[in-house]
Parts: sequence; structure tokens; C-alpha cells
Amino acid sequence: MIPKILTLLTLLFLVDPLNAADFEDASAPINTDHLFAQNSTNTPPVRGLWKAEDAEAIKRYQEHEHNVDTWIRRKMEEGGYAINELFYNADPRDSIDPKYSGIYQHAGYTYRWREQSDILKLRFGIRLKKIGLDNSRLGLEKKSLFLPPRIAEALQAQLTQAQWLDISNLVDELRLVKSAREMAYMQQAAAVTDAMMQAALDTARTGVSEKEIAAEVHRAMILAGGEYPGFTPFIRSTPRLGEEHTTWSDRVLQPGDALFLEMAGCMARYHAPVGRLVFVNEVPAGTVEMATVCLEAFQRVVGAMRPGVTAAQVYQAWQDRVDQAGLAHYRRHHCGYLVGIGFPPSWVGGSRVVGLRHDSPLKLQTGMTFHVLSWLMGAGRGNYFVSDAATLTENGGEVLTTVLQHVQIV
Repeated sequence: MIPKILTLLTLLFLVDPLNAADFEDASAPINTDHLFAQNSTNTPPVRGLWKAEDAEAIKRYQEHEHNVDTWIRRKMEEGGYAINELFYNADPRDSIDPKYSGIYQHAGYTYRWREQSDILKLRFGIRLKKIGLDNSRLGLEKKSLFLPPRIAEALQAQLTQAQWLDISNLVDELRLVKSAREMAYMQQAAAVTDAMMQAALDTARTGVSEKEIAAEVHRAMILAGGEYPGFTPFIRSTPRLGEEHTTWSDRVLQPGDALFLEMAGCMARYHAPVGRLVFVNEVPAGTVEMATVCLEAFQRVVGAMRPGVTAAQVYQAWQDRVDQAGLAHYRRHHCGYLVGIGFPPSWVGGSRVVGLRHDSPLKLQTGMTFHVLSWLMGAGRGNYFVSDAATLTENGGEVLTTVLQHVQIV
């Protein structure tokens, strides 16, 4: 028997709020032309690809170990008024509109409601009971960043006879491997990333503030066709080098400063991060040595990326080069992590960080995409950092971003 899959997708609503008629069943195909505007890059006007657009992904949902009758989740993006589409009984034989992959149509089971009202409490439980789901095994993503407890509690209060299960990692696991279409978005995102980083390098110099660099990065991002990323660009100079995930300030760069730059272009919600540590006017002692180790360790990570190897083996390739440099005391929690689709506050492709860690048993597969980091900050012999987006092909690792990695003085 084909399992039932119930999905809540939040789409950006660009017109007036829904009215009472919108809460009725819709047996005819939905006209979504008013929801999207075609962009200049001729990519599908989709606010984030969802893996269930592929019949193979739907099959994987059905065969997943959680074995739930029904799966309840929300797409992550919200803005203004929101339309939530309820999709029931996902079946590979059903059609998925290729132009609007956020819309899934099945057998007349399409409902709409406005989350801003109390319709969730008043109607949603009734709808589920109407289609026979009041005594089913229902799955919730309890670890999701985007499922408020209020909504989960309201659903559970309406369906007290249901068996509620935690399926928190289901989507994350399905997002690990990218489809060809997703890879196309990753490559487009990498091109935007390159434009952003080059703008930062061209702007940074003595007398320029961090916020001026940020302004030019955003200008380049928008002109290159990029969307807003899951993380804003991280731009920080010497006094704040130790503050991870910190955005720009109004501090003006001074001679001798180090400047940390990390950012990601975003296309159709897919991200390709890159990071560099550059120097203002002069290079501190020890930098060239650390840069050599960093870059060679980076190449060892990419070289170790092969289908079937574990994340732990990839990390060890990085650590071996660091140890050879006489830095055996230096350890990182990872040398990279998977990236992909993302919404603020993240670009990691899900609700958790899947890292290339020293103890991770994760087996790499063709189609995985990573933010590979080679980070030697605070090692005691100079600082350097470089990172790039990379993917795993049948032939091994392939770096997607193209900004020069060598030591740069601005």
C-alpha cells in the first residue's frame, strides 16, 4: 500500500489575502501564474526546489524507515501573506507541474488556508479527519527550525487519537544527494559567489570600512542574479577575527589588518559558500607558511573525496597534512560540511550541520555538495583560512568556486 504523505508548503504570496472561498476543496488544477514572476536568468520561478519534485524522491519518502502514514511539515520560507498547500497521498504516478515545482496536485486533495488567522485550529483538524487521518501515524519534524511549537501543539490538540512520531531527519537525509537540476542551481550560485568575493577583494583597502565592502558585495550579488542568502556575508577585520558568524561593522580598515571574508551566492535557494583571509598592506610573519599548509590540506580534502569513503576519512586527510606541519595539537570540529538549499539562518541544506568530522561514519555519494574549509586560525604560527564550494562527481571532488586561493594583499 502506498503510504500517505501530508506536506505543508509555504509559498510566497504576492497578491491580496485569501478569502473564504479559498478554504474550499479544489479539484481543478491550481492557477499559480499570479504567484511568481519570471526572472532574467530564465530559471524556473521557484522559491526553493523541493526534492519531492522527482518521482524517485517520492519513492524514497515512501520507503523511508520511519514508516509513517502521514508526514506533516512546512516549507521554510515565509513572506507577507502566505499560501500553504496541503498535499495528500503522494504517488509517483501523479503529475508534478515542471514549471512550478512547489505545486503538487493529486486527486483533488488540495486545500488552502491562511496561517495568520485561527484557521489552523478551526479547520485543519477537521480536514484531516475528513480524509481519514484522525487515527493515523503522523510524523512531525520536531528538530526543524521552522515548525513553531504553537502550530505543532494545535495540530496535536485537534487529533488526539493519532500516533505522533518524530521524523526530524527525514528531509535532511533526502537532501544529501543533489539531482542534476539541483546541481545546475549550485553551479549558478557558485558564479554569483565568485562575483561577490571579487567585489570584496576589489573594494577592500586602507581607509575603507567593513560596511562599504558589504555594500559592494551585495551590489555584486544582486547584479549577478543572486537571491538573499541564508547567511549574510561575514566580513570582519582584526579586532573581531575570533567572532564566528559575525557580519560587518562600520570599522575602517587599517594597515596591517587581517580581513576575514566568507559569503555565499544563492540561486533558487541553493548556496555555494566561499571564504578567504586577506591582508591589508602587509602580510604578518608566519602567514606564508600557514597558507602553504592550508592550501595543501585543502587539496588533500578534495583529493580524498571519493564515492564510498567516509567523512571521517576525508577529515583525516586534512588532519594528516596539519600534523606533518608540526601542528598535531591543532584540531578542528570538521573540515567542511554539506550545503545546498537553505533559508535564514542557514545555508547548510537542512536543519542540522552534516560535517566532515573526525568520527563521522557518513559515506560520501556522487552528487553531494560541500563547503570545504581549511582553517588554521590561532595555531600559534600565523593565521590562514580558505574555503570553497565543492561537489562529488563520479571521478572525485570538484571545486565549484574559482576565486584565487593564494595569499592576497589588498
